[in-house]
Amino acid sequence: MHPKSPNSAANYLLFMMLVLLLSMCRSAQNEKKDESVLVIEEFGQPSGLNIKQIKNVYYSIPSPTEMLNMMQGKDMVFNQGLLNPISNIEYYNDTKVQSLNLGIYLSDLAYASMFSRHEITVDYLEIVQKLADGIRIHGAINESLINRAKVNIHDLDSLFDISNEAFVNMVLLCEDSRKYNTLVLITSGVLVESLYLASSHVENSADAESLYQHLADQKYSMNNLLSYANSLSDDHYVAGVITDLEPLEKLFSKLKMSSENTTIKKEGAGKLVIGGGNQPTLSQEEFERLRKIVTDIRNDIVSVNI
Repeated sequence: MHPKSPNSAANYLLFMMLVLLLSMCRSAQNEKKDESVLVIEEFGQPSGLNIKQIKNVYYSIPSPTEMLNMMQGKDMVFNQGLLNPISNIEYYNDTKVQSLNLGIYLSDLAYASMFSRHEITVDYLEIVQKLADGIRIHGAINESLINRAKVNIHDLDSLFDISNEAFVNMVLLCEDSRKYNTLVLITSGVLVESLYLASSHVENSADAESLYQHLADQKYSMNNLLSYANSLSDDHYVAGVITDLEPLEKLFSKLKMSSENTTIKKEGAGKLVIGGGNQPTLSQEEFERLRKIVTDIRNDIVSVNI
C-alpha cells in the first residue's frame, strides 16, 4: 500500500478510526450469526480472497465528503449542471451500471450538502436509497436519515454529516454481506465523480494552486482503490473497472514528487496541520490531461446509452 499524502493524513486517520470503530461494533453484534454469504447474482465470489488485506485497503479510501472538503471556504459557486441528473436513474438497469452510478450519486450528494443545497441534498439522498436498495444494500439509507436531512434545513454540518454517514453505512453493509466487488464499483464511482467535480471548479477559483495539490494527492486514493480492486480482479466487472481506470492510473503514476521538510503546526481548537514531506505535484498541462481523462470516464459511467 502506498503512503498517504501528509496534507490529508489527519482526515484519512479520522475516517479510518470511525469506520473501524463502527465495524467492530457491528462485528460484535453479528458474532453468532450465520456465516452464509449474500452476493449479488451477477457477481461471483472471488477466489483466493485475502479479507484482511482488503479491509486494510478500503478503510483507507476516503469518503466523498473528505475528497471534496477542500471546496469549503473557497470562492466556489455551486453548479447543479455538474451533477448526474436524477432522471437518468431509469436507464440504469444493469447491476454494474447501478453500482458505479451509486458512487456517482454519493459524490453528488456530498457536493450538494457542502454548498447547503437542502432540497437537492434530500433529492439525492432519496435517489441513493433507491439505487442502494436496487442492488440489495438494504438499510444503508433509511427513512430516519432522510427525515434528519429534511428537518436540518439550514444546518450545513448536519447535512455534511448525513452525507458522510450514508457512505459509511454503504461500506459497512457491503462488508457485512461480503459484497467486496460491489464496493469496488461504488468506490470507483465516488473517486471518479469527486475528481470530476473538483477539477471542474479549478478555473473559477483563485485557489487553483491548492486545488492542483489536492487533485495530485488523490494519487494515493487511486493506488488504494486499485490495490483493493486487483485483489478481486477475477470478477469480470471489477476487471472491467480496472481497465477503465487505467488511463487515470497511468497519469498519476507519472506525477513528479516534490521533497520538502515535514512541518506540523497547531491551529484553532488543538487542530494539528501536517505539511511538507514528499508530495506528488500536478502541472497545468497534467491537470488538463487529468480533467479530460476523468470527464471521459465519468461520461461513460453516467451515459444513458449504455
